[in-house]
Amino acid sequence: MKKFLYIAFASTILFSCQSSEEELEVENPIAKVPEEKVVALPNMVATMEVDGMACVMACGGSIKKALRKTNGVSSIEFDFETGRETNVTTISYNSDIITLEEMKEIVSKINNNQFKIGETSSKRIHENTSTKTSSACPHIAKTPIEATRSSFEIPNLLDILSGLLPG
Repeated sequence: MKKFLYIAFASTILFSCQSSEEELEVENPIAKVPEEKVVALPNMVATMEVDGMACVMACGGSIKKALRKTNGVSSIEFDFETGRETNVTTISYNSDIITLEEMKEIVSKINNNQFKIGETSSKRIHENTSTKTSSACPHIAKTPIEATRSSFEIPNLLDILSGLLPG
């Protein structure tokens, strides 16, 4: 029984570390050209009610992927609760690149019209146009810095392995 657990654990680790992208790069290293990532400087924040989301990982990921392709969206956050019919997403975007109406159309067309858009609203982000200088370094102007944070959650291996054991 211990050998089976060791083999199962080793197999899980080995297979979870493999990636088809790595194999593609080995076969033809020229085939994949790195994309230049463009992040829009947001000047608007929109809230959008979305019906039809089953989970934040897959459904939210589909929405994020579709909106980020526009290069006009800088961040997307979800107020998601399992079982709730309508969830809310908050989108920071640049209105010179994409409009709220275009984003609504993109989201509503994902996965063969899986999502229904409810109430939406947007507001302009107030920009601080005044420039302050530090008394220690008067020649350096202070400018706002934008930072975004993404998260990644690793599955619990103990839960996976305990599912393999006969109960």
